[in-house]
Amino acid sequence: MRVALITGALGFVGRNLTEKLLAKDYKVIAVDCIDPALVQSKANVEYIQSDLTSTEAFASIECKCDIMFHLAWAGVKPEARADIQIQKQNIDMCIFAVELARTLSIPRLVFLGSTMEYCYNDSAISASSLPTPYNAYGSVKIATRFIAAELCKTYGIDFEYAVVTGIYGPGREDNNVVFYSIKKLLANESPELTACVQKWDFVHIEDVTEALFLIGEKGVPGAFYAVGTGENKTLKEYIDVISSIIDNGTAVKFGSVAYKDGKIANSAIDISSLSADTGYKPKYTFEKGIAEVINYYRSKK
Repeated sequence: MRVALITGALGFVGRNLTEKLLAKDYKVIAVDCIDPALVQSKANVEYIQSDLTSTEAFASIECKCDIMFHLAWAGVKPEARADIQIQKQNIDMCIFAVELARTLSIPRLVFLGSTMEYCYNDSAISASSLPTPYNAYGSVKIATRFIAAELCKTYGIDFEYAVVTGIYGPGREDNNVVFYSIKKLLANESPELTACVQKWDFVHIEDVTEALFLIGEKGVPGAFYAVGTGENKTLKEYIDVISSIIDNGTAVKFGSVAYKDGKIANSAIDISSLSADTGYKPKYTFEKGIAEVINYYRSKK
């Protein structure tokens, strides 16, 4: 049985990646700052409480880990992404993750990136894209990528970097444009948005975890992978799909909000390298996946 260590394992992506790996016959060492006593135990999951500042909590690990997925991140919510004091904590966590992989002799390390690192690219994000960060969150993501890559090179650890576009799925609740629009429309209130002409890609959590699994299994050492669907529509097209599914006659106020600094931020994805190297093919259309999310919200009302 292969073994994966996941930092940030109790976050939205971490929880779903854990389930994916268990279904693929992995044992998972799930690391998070949350007290394991608050989590329902599962077969083949070992929970470790750690804030990624000390190796003491990892002394209990007896099995050899085949791969580490570093997902832990401070300040993920939109309202914390511009706070440099919160974001800079992630540099130390990044270094700790690589050093931990070295200490535990983990041969492969996958870091999770974000399109916030590449918001002002006109073309779809790929390995050749130049970093153009949107905020402190994106800037620190860029820093951790290059720091981790250099350390892994020094230590002989295979390193892959996966930049993921807008993730959605049942159970995720934050204030990004998709969830904001859904909540507003379900409450019969008009979402107030930009003109939404920017190109975007949204990817279902099931496709994200499948991509991460495949990168862990088949990714090329040193590779940069963009994870999404490759659809790359305008943001307005996605919001129109949401509005048509909810279909309660509430109008969306496009153009009522100005773009930040007058710049249009894109989040388009080129998945060709990911597909070529790993065989990844997204299974969820936005129409299918977002209908699940809308039904999830409706069931909570």
